[in-house]
Amino acid sequence: MEMETENTPTQTDTSYTEASNSALTDRLRQISAIGLQLAVDHQHQTDELLAILRTLEELHRHIREDFFQPALPQSRHSLYSLLMEIESQGGWPYIERMRLQDLLQSMVADVPDEVKSPSP
Repeated sequence: MEMETENTPTQTDTSYTEASNSALTDRLRQISAIGLQLAVDHQHQTDELLAILRTLEELHRHIREDFFQPALPQSRHSLYSLLMEIESQGGWPYIERMRLQDLLQSMVADVPDEVKSPSP
């Protein structure tokens, strides 16, 4: 009895890789468009915008911990290749948090001058 072999493409199959990258790029663009549309839809709603940012951060953490870290290369050569790709394609993904100082400065900038320094 012959074992069935999966017909899975290898990394050297460039046509598969290009099609896969194209499909991934298209789906990532869709995700980005949805995220931006959510932000536009809730443009002046601080609580909703904060919820969107928290959800994105949670998604980032989940993908990093549950999928990315287990998929890291096991050999030095593969790790080197990954690091070179990260460096050439824009660095390590990072979700920056707004610093409290920046938030406070932005709040002060929105306060009218007569409230900042009331006349005696």
